[in-house]
Amino acid sequence: AGFTRYATRSLLLLSELHKSRGRFREAKSVLMKAHFEEAHSRAALLLEQTAGCLLLAEPPLTRKFAFHLVLAGLRYHQCDQRCLAERCYRQVLDVYAGKTWSLIEEHLHDVLGRYAQDRGDSWKAVGHHMA
Repeated sequence: AGFTRYATRSLLLLSELHKSRGRFREAKSVLMKAHFEEAHSRAALLLEQTAGCLLLAEPPLTRKFAFHLVLAGLRYHQCDQRCLAERCYRQVLDVYAGKTWSLIEEHLHDVLGRYAQDRGDSWKAVGHHMA
């Protein structure tokens, strides 16, 4: 566990170096390597950082950004951080809205509907399940 943390710290520093020089795709690759060995909560944070790099790349890689945020949401869900998972899923709804990827949009609304139902927010739950 100790070695993994030092490796992750080194990779975080390397990704920041790449970002400071405008090399966002390289920073994304470094962060992706770092997330594989981490616990769910740290992996989710690294996936969010990866998604941010994809938006800053030229040209912005919007669909990959959304995909990585969905992965981050899944990792947050796995460590019972539902508020953070919900935030990730909400951020990508607009990216997938109106596209031909109806299964992804359906999955996001299903998950968000279940989260709203668990919170006792019936109106939002129905809204997501009807979308």
